[in-house]
Amino acid sequence: MRLGIFGGSFDPVHLGHLILAETAREQLGLDGLRFLPAARSPHKPDAAPTADAHRVAMLELALAAQPAFALERLDLERPAPSYTVDSLGLLRARLGAEVELWWILGSDSLASFPRWRQPERILELARLAVFDRPGPPPDLAALERALPGLAGRLDRLEGPRIEISATDIRQRVRQGRSIRFRVPEPVEAYIRRHRLYREPAAEPPRLLLATGNAGKLREYRALLAELPLRLLAPADLGLEALDPEETGDSFEANAILKARAFAAAAGLPALADDSGIEVDALGGFPGIRSARWVAGSDADRVQALLDRLAAVPDPERGARFRAVVALAWPDGRVVTAAGQVAGRIAWAPAGAGGFGYDPIFRVEDGGHQGELTSAELPPDEKNRLSHRARALQGLQGSLRALAGAEPA
Repeated sequence: MRLGIFGGSFDPVHLGHLILAETAREQLGLDGLRFLPAARSPHKPDAAPTADAHRVAMLELALAAQPAFALERLDLERPAPSYTVDSLGLLRARLGAEVELWWILGSDSLASFPRWRQPERILELARLAVFDRPGPPPDLAALERALPGLAGRLDRLEGPRIEISATDIRQRVRQGRSIRFRVPEPVEAYIRRHRLYREPAAEPPRLLLATGNAGKLREYRALLAELPLRLLAPADLGLEALDPEETGDSFEANAILKARAFAAAAGLPALADDSGIEVDALGGFPGIRSARWVAGSDADRVQALLDRLAAVPDPERGARFRAVVALAWPDGRVVTAAGQVAGRIAWAPAGAGGFGYDPIFRVEDGGHQGELTSAELPPDEKNRLSHRARALQGLQGSLRALAGAEPA
């Protein structure tokens, strides 16, 4: 199988991207091509891309009628920034050695390729497919001297020089000018409907998501996507090392402790939670110790819980996910809300989604009868039912007031 990987911000995706992708597919004889939106480019560390949810929605609209093209969310599901070598390594591990990969880039990016992270490893993982961009062509001889072997792993794409850029499109929208024939019609309608790229009246209020857990960050970003807030992770503020000790004796106490610690350190409102799984047959254990009662990975804790329940029959395997979410301000004010979802502990893990105990938690709420685990539910359905989502409902008034969507 021959597969092209087209990485970028896609902010927004435009017709130039699609033309170049089709050119690469045709000239390289690719079986398919995947669009890989970056969480944040390491080459543009100060650039804040449009919210992931909007960029993904526009890509889905643009690719819907293109059977050879697909969306790859890999970079959006892990902490930023997005390094090419890491993305290709994960794709190679997932797809296997029999799939031949091409990384698609412009000639302007090729000029700086030797300065990318681990360029030699990139060339081991994929060939480079290069299309011309405005500006002087790169010095291939100098590139080969800087990175021996590059020329043998490079394919030049011949096609029209596309004078369309996402920067120009965003500027046109801000100026009230037409972007027709520059983006697919459904993307143009989406930009208009969601009022993207217009000059903001002011920077949206910032909210710190006080967790380093990539799964929780994804879930919170999805749940809060409709609010006009700038959502930050601890790593965005250099606070990734902050790890308050959870000394509370309840979910609420630990959530408040974490939210206040991050709010004080950042000087910003901070949202934190403490959550866990309570198993009836174990008297509510592991509860607030869910993330730390066994050293190791999520998989280690899942297996340890299954071992404890090995002799417990199905009717007695009832359980619930519980969460308390705390919203704290730098002055110490805090509000909390709780949520839970009922279910049953499975006999073995099932499903590739979610995190933590999701693969062994069979959901019995929201119209489900225990047929699927949390890890088997579609992301939108899981987010609708999750204990964190239900807890956030109790904070909607405070969050909307923070966003300026309603009076405090």
